[in-house]
Amino acid sequence: MSTQPDVKLVNRINSSGPCPSCVEASGQPAMIYQEWASSQWGLPGSGLRYCESNCHCMLVPENILPELPWIGKRVKLRGDENTDIKPVIEIGPNEMELKILMEKWNKHIGKLPKQIYSMTAEEALIYMGKHFNTGMELGLIPKMDIKKLTQEAIGER
Repeated sequence: MSTQPDVKLVNRINSSGPCPSCVEASGQPAMIYQEWASSQWGLPGSGLRYCESNCHCMLVPENILPELPWIGKRVKLRGDENTDIKPVIEIGPNEMELKILMEKWNKHIGKLPKQIYSMTAEEALIYMGKHFNTGMELGLIPKMDIKKLTQEAIGER
């Protein structure tokens, strides 16, 4: 990417399912290219982002955003929250538990290990559950009841 060294750039998401680091990067103030490269988020597509080479973000000169307001604008997709478009597949309790556990992992532990993505939902739940239990026992992670969080998320009592 060639850019003028003093042009302020903002991160814009062009994905329907951005990773947590891209969401964080998109909330940051404008920076010049070198500042983005050396920041904790790095450049789109770099190894510093969860999505790595699967990144769909782009750095856009801040001064062109008023002329091109649709760049990075999030549109509602099938299954998104607060949309009338029904999801194709309903997420079951195991997948909902996995989703909650993954969100908690990202918040309290950090980047998910790559092997998680090649596991079944059940295998991933067991793997993360073991690490979460150890972390809670050691006081590294706040005590939480993942089953209860899952039941609340899917409306069970």
